[in-house]
Formats: sequence, structure tokens, C-alpha cells
Amino acid sequence: NISFEAFDFLFDISRIGGGLFIEHNAGLENLSDLGIGNLQTIGGRLTVSSNAALKSLAGLENIQSVNGDLDISGNDRLISLSGLEQLWAVGGELSVTYNESLVSLSALDGIQSVADELYISGNGSLTSLTGLESIRSIGDDLSISNNDSLISLTGIENVQTIGHDVDI
Repeated sequence: NISFEAFDFLFDISRIGGGLFIEHNAGLENLSDLGIGNLQTIGGRLTVSSNAALKSLAGLENIQSVNGDLDISGNDRLISLSGLEQLWAVGGELSVTYNESLVSLSALDGIQSVADELYISGNGSLTSLTGLESIRSIGDDLSISNNDSLISLTGIENVQTIGHDVDI
């Protein structure tokens, strides 16, 4: 296991020109340990994937834009997306998939548009799409599938434009 105290040098960084990949960290419970609390812009992709102990996205509170894809997947203990409340722009695909304990998307309520696909799939505990109400346009596909506890599509009613397919 890596000591996340070693990442203190990241504290002063407000922009990453490329991607940020947080993957396969079995002991990582929250992102505050990474020291990226001042990060506001990611020029490429943000991936938070396969972090078995991760419970929240605390530590990403200042991120306002991700210019590439945003992929949150396979984080079995992730309950909410708290930490992404300041995010308003996704310049690529927004994918929230296979987070078995995820119950809420409410932290995404600032996002107004998704440039590419919006995928919400395989989140077994997700009961609602509340948090997606601000999204007005999706540049490509909208796919909402295999969310076993989802009882309503309330939350996507303000989408006015979908560039391609709808799969529900």
C-alpha cells in the first residue's frame, strides 16, 4: 500500500492539463488524502475507478470543469458523489457505472451539459436520478440501464437535446 501523505506536493496545483486517474487503490477511503483540494480544472479525463474502500469523492470540492470524460466506476463502497458539487462542465462523456453502494447523484446538480454520452448503469442501490436536473443537453447517447433499485426517471426531465440514441 502506498502512503498518500507523499502526495502533499499536489496541494498547490489548480489545473492539470491532461488527465487525472485515480484507480485500483484498495485502501483509499476518500480523495482528501491525495492533497488535490485546490484542483479546479482538469484538461483531459477524470477517472475514479476500482477503489474498493472509497466512500466519497471528498477532496474534489473545487473542481469546476473536466474537459474530457468523467468516469466514476467500480467503486463498490461509494455511497454518494459528494465532492463534485462545484462541477458545471463535462467536455466529454459522463459515465457513472457499477458503483454498487451508490444511492445518490445529487452532487452533480451543477452540470448543465454533457458534450458526449451520459451513461448511468449498474448502480444497484441507486433509487433516483435526482441531481441531473440542470442538464439541458447531451451531445451523444443517453443510456440508463441495469440500475436495479431505480424507481423513476425524475431528474432528467429538463434535458432538451440528445444528439443520438436513447437507451432506457
